[in-house]
Amino acid sequence: MAPRLGHALLLLGLLCGLLPRVSAHRLEEVLQGALIRIEPDRIHLELDLTPAVATVHRLERDLNPNRDDLISDPEAAAFSRTVAQRLQLRVDGRSIALRRVHEAVPALDALRDGDGVVHLVFEAPLPRLEPGEHRLEWHNGYRPGPSVYLTHAVMPESPEVRIRHQERSRDQRRHRIRFSVSEATTDLRPGTPSSR
Repeated sequence: MAPRLGHALLLLGLLCGLLPRVSAHRLEEVLQGALIRIEPDRIHLELDLTPAVATVHRLERDLNPNRDDLISDPEAAAFSRTVAQRLQLRVDGRSIALRRVHEAVPALDALRDGDGVVHLVFEAPLPRLEPGEHRLEWHNGYRPGPSVYLTHAVMPESPEVRIRHQERSRDQRRHRIRFSVSEATTDLRPGTPSSR
């Protein structure tokens, strides 16, 4: 299954659990869906922003600051960095900086018609982790206007990392994940950045 298709299907599944709430406010809010994948040497994060017709203008202020109705590559990259600055990620109490990897931004006309999704991809390098249990804390602080939030930890690609427990705040802006690392993952690449 293609990654984007799997991402879309998983978010659809998460959305089904919130349909009564989302349906009631869909015309007035931005849907923000985050998928978090923990690997031995990094955190991989994908964030989809789906604005309702009535909220597109709020997102436009960040996406198209010069208001020429064309979202250039530099504007899309700047938008990713703006969002990243409002996302908080901590592992075992230490702040981990997210870096921009990729963004897919539709034309403004598609967003205004209610058919567009802004897809952002970020990664954060992890310092060396000791074997055993660890804690990841995530907070989505990006709020271009009234928003509905979804967040989920997906299965790691590495068999050396296992998700043990997930706990979300009521609005899903905050997410705590307990995960374990096996002995084999403690010898990471030399020079892996640490946020100590």
